[in-house]
Amino acid sequence: RLRARHGIRGDTSVTPGLSWAGMPGAPQGRGGSDYRGFPRRPSRVDLDRIDRADPGGDSPLLEVPVTLGRSRLHRLAPWAYHVPRLRRWAWGHRPMWQWLYPDGRNLVSMRELFEHRVAAGDPCLVFVLHSSELMPGGSPQGPDEACIEALYRDLEVLFGLAARHGEGMPLPEFAQRWRAAPGLQPHRAPGVQPLSPRGRGVGERVECRGHGTHPPLPQPLPRQGGGEE
Repeated sequence: RLRARHGIRGDTSVTPGLSWAGMPGAPQGRGGSDYRGFPRRPSRVDLDRIDRADPGGDSPLLEVPVTLGRSRLHRLAPWAYHVPRLRRWAWGHRPMWQWLYPDGRNLVSMRELFEHRVAAGDPCLVFVLHSSELMPGGSPQGPDEACIEALYRDLEVLFGLAARHGEGMPLPEFAQRWRAAPGLQPHRAPGVQPLSPRGRGVGERVECRGHGTHPPLPQPLPRQGGGEE
């Protein structure tokens, strides 16, 4: 309600299907929000019950959820993440949850999620990145220039892939278009070719010795409606 009262018309803080309740955050924290059962696709928020779309369709606030999905391995063999001696390999090979959060080492995972969500007909895809992660030393994942070069390489490949299916835009512009045409359909931009990653061949690697990948997403809890596709 506070956001709507101050004229904010778009929000992208929901991670559908995930609960952060078990992650305290700040010292003495009580845990984060529980987004199980929240809509996966953009919708006008019911300000009386934020876990559902506004039934009247006239809410001023549009929620555009972060793009998330279960890995292909989990969709095919979910038991692999729970069997002793096997689950360590499964988590190392493909974390259970995938999101469009580049770190210079997860291009295959991001591309897998991108293609899966496009095939599912999502009207938009939302990726995550903090500005501090674009400079050397700005995060544990990018301690030096080699890691940042790898990050930019993956960004260009990802954006080149996205350009073949639609166009990028800031959240306010997307919210405005959605209001003009609810249920906005994805489209393919004609004649756009994938970008070459910073002048190097697509297969060429830049060694990055960052300290691990992004902090893992919380493990999924029992589903409460809305489920994961």
